[in-house]
Amino acid sequence: MEATEENDLIIPKNSGILVSKSNSTVLLRLRCKTKEEFQQWKEECEKLNYVTYRVLRGICCEASKVLFKRLYRCQHNTVPDYHKVKKPTKKHTDCPHKMSVTIKVVVKKSRSTDKFMPEYPTVVKFSGAHNHRVKSAESLKFRDVGPEVRLKFIEFFKAGNGPTHALKLHKRDLMEQYDEDYERVACDAARCPSLCWVQHLYTTLFKEKYGDFTKEMILESIVSRVEVLKSEGIKITCSTLSDNFCISMCTPIMERVHTFESSGSICFIDSSGNADRYNCRIFLIMTDSCVG
Repeated sequence: MEATEENDLIIPKNSGILVSKSNSTVLLRLRCKTKEEFQQWKEECEKLNYVTYRVLRGICCEASKVLFKRLYRCQHNTVPDYHKVKKPTKKHTDCPHKMSVTIKVVVKKSRSTDKFMPEYPTVVKFSGAHNHRVKSAESLKFRDVGPEVRLKFIEFFKAGNGPTHALKLHKRDLMEQYDEDYERVACDAARCPSLCWVQHLYTTLFKEKYGDFTKEMILESIVSRVEVLKSEGIKITCSTLSDNFCISMCTPIMERVHTFESSGSICFIDSSGNADRYNCRIFLIMTDSCVG
């Protein structure tokens, strides 16, 4: 089933049949016989339609007749009333679009008059139209990150890249792959996640492998690194006060700049954070010189 308008529904090929369609509802019968098969179908459907579904409620069902029953909502309905949120997030548009699914139990001998059984045991009903453009940049930035992208970032981390550098490498790959369409792709969180998401993944993986780091571990790691840099001839000192620490470093190229008279005229500081797993801040003292 092909989409004629942006918000029209696209159904994965060879997955089932269209039973009925109106302005506000679409009824499908699918070949899925298990929850796992339906989950795979749902993920493909979300990918094709640029939509993300969240569980609105699970429904208790009689195992002898119904295997699985659930109601999903579009993620742009964050149900603020249920969570008692006074000011909903920007993602919330109170979207009325919903998807309900019922997987019927397939038995060899059945008195059921359902003409779609046993080949199409899953009933899927879409109701309500989206009240937002599903392919707009405002909607795409809230999509879940795809599994392929997640695995790619894990490989970046294994290669020794931090969150910020890993994201830069990924964006560079997207630029090379999509060229003029890069800006459109970069708006889609499924293919180009935010720095916040990358940092969260990095921290989660680090905790799984090494556990939560303590201030003692941080200081021990820094002191050992300082000693290595000292052995390489770099002027560096490490000072501590209570639980805080400060590292001062002057590289050979920095020392050389100090010899220029023009470098004493003006000085300014550039500060950046989120530079490493410990979320330390870096203050780079820069000055003008005759070489730039």
